[in-house]
Amino acid sequence: MKLKSRSVLVSLLVLLSLIWVLPRLRNHRRPSPDANPFKFSSSYQQHTGVFKEYGLLSPNFYEYGDKVDITVNKVESDLTHFSYGYYDLHFTCPPSQDMKPLPLTFSDILYGNKKWQSDYQLTFGKDEDCVRLCDRKTNGEGKKQAYELIKQNYVVQWLADDDLPGATTYLNTKDKKKYYSSGFPLGQYDPETDEAYINNHVMIVIRYHTIDQGKNTIVGFEVYPKSVSDHHCPGASKDYTPYKIDPTNEDIEFISFTYAVYWREDFKVDWKNRWNFFINGGELKESTSNQFHWITFANGIIVTSCLLLIVIAILKRQETDGSITTQLAAEWSKARVPLFFQLNLLVSMGIHFLFTTLGTLIISCSLNHTHRIGSSVLTCAVFLFISGSFTSSFIGALLEGQMSQHKLVNSIIFGSTLPGITLVIVLLLNYILKANNAANTLPHGTVALLFGAYFIVCVPISIIGGKCADRFLKVNSTNTLLNSFALAEVNKHDTRPLYVESKNSIPFVLKNPIAITLTFGLIPFALIYVELLFAYKSLWLQKTTLYYLYGFLLSNIVIVCICICLLSIIGCYIHLNYGNDSLNFKWDNVIGRVLEACHSWRWKAFHMGGAVAWYMEAYSILYLIFVARYRDFISSFLFVCYSTLFNILCWTAFGSLSYLSSLWFIGKLNEYNKAK
Repeated sequence: MKLKSRSVLVSLLVLLSLIWVLPRLRNHRRPSPDANPFKFSSSYQQHTGVFKEYGLLSPNFYEYGDKVDITVNKVESDLTHFSYGYYDLHFTCPPSQDMKPLPLTFSDILYGNKKWQSDYQLTFGKDEDCVRLCDRKTNGEGKKQAYELIKQNYVVQWLADDDLPGATTYLNTKDKKKYYSSGFPLGQYDPETDEAYINNHVMIVIRYHTIDQGKNTIVGFEVYPKSVSDHHCPGASKDYTPYKIDPTNEDIEFISFTYAVYWREDFKVDWKNRWNFFINGGELKESTSNQFHWITFANGIIVTSCLLLIVIAILKRQETDGSITTQLAAEWSKARVPLFFQLNLLVSMGIHFLFTTLGTLIISCSLNHTHRIGSSVLTCAVFLFISGSFTSSFIGALLEGQMSQHKLVNSIIFGSTLPGITLVIVLLLNYILKANNAANTLPHGTVALLFGAYFIVCVPISIIGGKCADRFLKVNSTNTLLNSFALAEVNKHDTRPLYVESKNSIPFVLKNPIAITLTFGLIPFALIYVELLFAYKSLWLQKTTLYYLYGFLLSNIVIVCICICLLSIIGCYIHLNYGNDSLNFKWDNVIGRVLEACHSWRWKAFHMGGAVAWYMEAYSILYLIFVARYRDFISSFLFVCYSTLFNILCWTAFGSLSYLSSLWFIGKLNEYNKAK
């Protein structure tokens, strides 16, 4: 079978696999026509009519008297990684027989959501002063569980209007503006008396925005919880006693759960801007927060511009000056490459992660004002992570060149190593969560789906990427862009390094790996520090604060990538002025090759870019020690595992950019040398 026929066959297999996988990755659920065919038809027409105004994801429109569903989800805490389903708790009102669990999307599963229909009855526009939900029969085990969860600051996650979180409302002391924190406290804990009080009454305030007669959208879902011991709805009164949970009392108690509902029209906030209240955490004014990000962005532009001017000056000088530098660059491209395959593997993994990250952020910026953005971001990331196997396999095969003897195997390794390693680590951590009965674990069906996506999609895509790279090398052997990179020109296993004598010894900054890390990682880390601070806070410290500053994050990552490329070129130029410091070790074994790699300019170029990841790892450790509030070993262990995995991926991503930039720079100097 010819290459073209095999490529077509593999492409068809991949297409069929995507047809099977993509429906399970969808995060947008259309209304069921079986529930109410007339309502479905009306809803469909409304979605079609407002497409131009709202984009892909349009709002749900309500009329007075329509039923509004409340979805109960899970309880989670900033003090631990373990979350639990709301109906799995032994002290909350169980669902009635008519209530069923809702189907979970792929994003819901990864987020550990446990969505159920609830018995909370809400009618659009109708206030309810007091509704008794149930009297929960609670034994000693349930009271102990309630006490422990309240003590660990667990919050309850509910949803309305499909995906809008029930939120706790705060007032910013800086600018007196309102902001939301997703979820509401399960109870209150007094550390001085070691007493816990359960919130068994909630006042629900639904804020809506009227577009036209009979067309209303929900823009706010506020929950005000209270603890009441005398089995009545307190309303606005403060004359009531909180319900104390005594974990030492084994007697059965009946905990009364009540709620009140109030509807309030909001004239200032429309549906497209309803997420704005979740963005600012309240420490800074909104104007100050934006100004903070803009200043960081401006500093990045200034630093990058200065580095760019230096690089342009270097290239102009080498183009006109006949110094030894360009001749040495030609010798560098012919030198032995220690651990050549391992270096190309790291570069391919880095390109894979960079493709996923930048692609996800670019798509996320276009969804910045739509609902379900959290699910959309995760779904896009998973899809790009799988399809990125083509990019990594293509780049790895190009770097290997025509000298590779095992092209098919290498293509699979280049394209499938990162998804494979990530899958194994995630599954191991998933078993740790499952051993502690946490809700945020992957079910067996999802595990099977991930393995299927890996073997059915990633591996074939990797093979296609390697085949395309091989064909590209054959057809474009004289390609100007390809020849501008200083790819390995000699057999990487038999030829020893070439040497160029230099009167000056290599400076300590370029000789010692620790010095390289401290020097070349400082500036990129300073540029990304602010966005890293906001992202860590949203992801680890306050899981209930949503991160929506994808535009700033994308722009700063792009600036950091450009900065790393420019720094690597400057570092290579300085290194060229001191000659080649490669050492000819006599040990032809792993130790000898590792030592040789430490002195190779190619590995040093990779390390220059990856240096910022070591700063990020140090920051994550300090964050765990001084900022994070985890109280159990497992949560701290999971934090270290997840953050270290992320920093390793950043190391490969930034290192690959630095290495490719250095290859381009050395290739450019080779062109100048040939021209002379």
